[in-house]
Amino acid sequence: MALEHPVMDLMTDHRRIEAVMNALEKQLLVSDSFPTEFITKALKFFVEYADGFHHLKEEEHLFPAMVDRGVAVECGPIGVMLHDHAIGRQLLAGIRSQLEEASRGDPHAQTAVRDYALRYIDMLRQHIWKEDNVLFSIAQRVLDEPAADFIAERFASIRSMNVTPETVERHRQFADAASRL
Repeated sequence: MALEHPVMDLMTDHRRIEAVMNALEKQLLVSDSFPTEFITKALKFFVEYADGFHHLKEEEHLFPAMVDRGVAVECGPIGVMLHDHAIGRQLLAGIRSQLEEASRGDPHAQTAVRDYALRYIDMLRQHIWKEDNVLFSIAQRVLDEPAADFIAERFASIRSMNVTPETVERHRQFADAASRL
């Protein structure tokens, strides 16, 4: 029995991630005061959902299956995606490193948080475009039905210390609320 292709699941994640990115960008650019509470929630979403759940699915399941079918890592699309994931983690660490001081009103820390966050949003928008329009097309071509079904099953059973079904659901609800901001 054919399950939904795993790239469709990843694209659904992308729409949620974009909703939070758009809401964060709006908060950063429009808010009169520093939006500490929203940034804190968005940072948790990006660390736990975008990186700890979505990127986990790609790095542990999709990418290895694609490599097994001849898709290059070095100088190839998977290598580009992994590089983007690493850059994203660095930018999130930058936000985290400045957020406490920023929340106390330090203008330099607030500027740093805004800069890291806007750079993260810009990088992630480009990353999502590359995946949606290039990488996922390749995945759909190289993964036969049994491989795609196997990956879809793995996606459904992802568990780690930070990624419980309750965590994923909480972040999905946050993204849904962010899409209405």
